[in-house]
Amino acid sequence: MNTTAAWFTLFLYLAYASARWRALLHRLDARVGDGSVALLLLPLLLATSLRPDPVILLKVVIYLLVPTLLLRLRPKNARPADLY
Repeated sequence: MNTTAAWFTLFLYLAYASARWRALLHRLDARVGDGSVALLLLPLLLATSLRPDPVILLKVVIYLLVPTLLLRLRPKNARPADLY
């Protein structure tokens, strides 16, 4: 894996501890909507030097698309899925 992609992924993971980063993502999500999920493709694109294998890219897009669609189709007044 490309070290730039690994550092970028680690940065994104740790950035969620910052309230400013979460506020920025919230504003981006309000403006772009579900398209903000595409940001999660950046580590893959960096790891493959912007030339990913089409099959792997399709798998990652499906992996990101299914939960996004399930959350979009979920009723607004539904209770959260709580395991406890």
